[in-house]
Amino acid sequence: LFVTPEARGTGGGRALVQAAIQEAKTNGRELLKLDTTRNLTAAIRLYQDLGFEFCAPYPESDHFDDDVLGPHLVFMQLRLSGVSMG
Repeated sequence: LFVTPEARGTGGGRALVQAAIQEAKTNGRELLKLDTTRNLTAAIRLYQDLGFEFCAPYPESDHFDDDVLGPHLVFMQLRLSGVSMG
């Protein structure tokens, strides 16, 4: 997900993540995973606010074994059972 600088702080990022969560739930998914760079602290706070927790790197990530980008990443996941989108 990407939110342009001028759109940041408007709730657009939150709406995008919530839509992704809802779509995953609608399609019967049980777990969402993501990776992002450590410097995107606002995004990380948003993910945490929506219930994502830090997890170990996972091999499905496009950057799992990237020697250059890998050290700058954090990996997160959200178990969808019990997540309500109120």
